[in-house]
Amino acid sequence: MLKPDSLPALRPAQPDEFLPPVSRWTSWGGMVLLATVGAAIALAAVVRYGVTVRAAGSVRPVSGVQIVQAKTAASVASIQVQPNQPVQQGDVIVQLDRTRLDTERQRLQATLAQHQQQLAQINAQIELLESEMAIQTQTVQQSIATAQTQLAQTQQQQRQQQLTDQAEVAAAQAALDLAESEMQRYQRLVDSGAVSQLQLEEKQAALRTATAQLQRARAAANAGSASVTLAQQQINQAELTGATTLAQLRREQSVLMQQRLELQTQQVQEQKALQQLEADLQNSVIRATSDGTILRLNVRNADQVVQPGDIIAEIAPNQQPLQIQAQVAPQDINQVRVGQAAQIQITACPYTDYGLLRGTVTAVAADATSHDTPSEATLGTAATAYAITIQPETTTLYRRTSSRTATTPMDQACPLQAGMDAEAQIISRQESLLAFLLRQARLLVR
Repeated sequence: MLKPDSLPALRPAQPDEFLPPVSRWTSWGGMVLLATVGAAIALAAVVRYGVTVRAAGSVRPVSGVQIVQAKTAASVASIQVQPNQPVQQGDVIVQLDRTRLDTERQRLQATLAQHQQQLAQINAQIELLESEMAIQTQTVQQSIATAQTQLAQTQQQQRQQQLTDQAEVAAAQAALDLAESEMQRYQRLVDSGAVSQLQLEEKQAALRTATAQLQRARAAANAGSASVTLAQQQINQAELTGATTLAQLRREQSVLMQQRLELQTQQVQEQKALQQLEADLQNSVIRATSDGTILRLNVRNADQVVQPGDIIAEIAPNQQPLQIQAQVAPQDINQVRVGQAAQIQITACPYTDYGLLRGTVTAVAADATSHDTPSEATLGTAATAYAITIQPETTTLYRRTSSRTATTPMDQACPLQAGMDAEAQIISRQESLLAFLLRQARLLVR
């Protein structure tokens, strides 16, 4: 066995005795990598970029397009303009069919003329009745006055005759009393034989004569009263006849006046209908409401039926400032504020040649609205969105290429026109790249 003292002493091993040495290039590479990562993190924390909100829209005049609407229901007879055609205020855009309106106007005019003739006849009849009533009233008054005069004369004569009749009645009564007295006396004498029977009969005849005379006197007195009564009855009859005739004339007048009122009411209604018809005839010619260019024409062919309120055309007014009207999705509206900058891409002016148009948000709607325009559907805008207005810095984009690719000023410039589709990127805020990466990392962790 070996003794411990005879074994050699053990020493610690060094790293370089069992690991290969690190080369200088590896050390420098690690340092460069660490420096690069550190610099990238520093730049990500310092460098900022704009967070944008996408909005689709189109170029519109500041005052809005002029909408031309139909004011009456009819079919299209002819179309006088085409889209993108310049027009002046008052130019005919669409001519509607007015055959039905012309026929109805002729009918109303004929009816009005007929009613006017009937009204003239009724007025003439009313005037004739009024004249007859005046004549009848005057005739009745004259008849009554004549009868009253006759009554007064009859009463005067009756009073005079009454005095005479009373005297005659009194005389006849006295003669009758005398005849009765003599007859009674002769009756006694006949009974005593003093006078003959013949004499008594003479007295009896005298009594009968006196009685007849008294009756005639009384009858004459009563006849005077009857004449007064007859005169009064004539007055009453004249008044009754006049009142009956006037009442009949007034009834006829009332009927005629009612007919006149009905005709006048019909005339007023027909005149209003004719005025409305004249307005419809004027509205059958749809004209341009302002100078400008036909931006959109919603009628395609003749015989197309339009209703009141239908939009026939849209006119972009001349010499009007332009702006961008865009739509922002509801989930992005909280990032949009008035005064934010925007970069606008005009579809008709390719940004590869003309670049982007700069602008500023000038208005944000307070509430979301629905829309279904073709440009917004093509760009994928939500069906419900907030309307915003962007004011561009310029209304003309210029080509960025060399002059050799553009031979004319028209080739170099791309002026904005109403109706052009646009897509805006609104710069809502600035944030660092590091903040963006951290936010995305948090989203992944969640």
